[in-house]
Amino acid sequence: MPMQMMLQRRISIIRNYFAQLYAKDITPDDKQELDEALQREIHVAFRTDEIRRTPPTPQDEMRAGMSYFHETIWKGVPKFLRRVDTALKNLGIKECVLYNAPLI
Repeated sequence: MPMQMMLQRRISIIRNYFAQLYAKDITPDDKQELDEALQREIHVAFRTDEIRRTPPTPQDEMRAGMSYFHETIWKGVPKFLRRVDTALKNLGIKECVLYNAPLI
């Protein structure tokens, strides 16, 4: 897929997130998830060569790779656990996820 088409697709996704974000019937949890998704999409769009003025350095590439871990592990896992916790609360089950437990 050409770079310009990918950028147009990203812009379309960003536009849809904004439309969903400002809907009247949005819950606070959904708003937080949309806000995080919107930030991710904008961040990815600015990594493209269409927007960047200079090509990425090896350090930029490394940071981009490390940001994947940051987004998936440090942000994605807690987000998933919050969703599980909310679903359990909606079913009437008390909180059973240990948020303060060490990872290792």
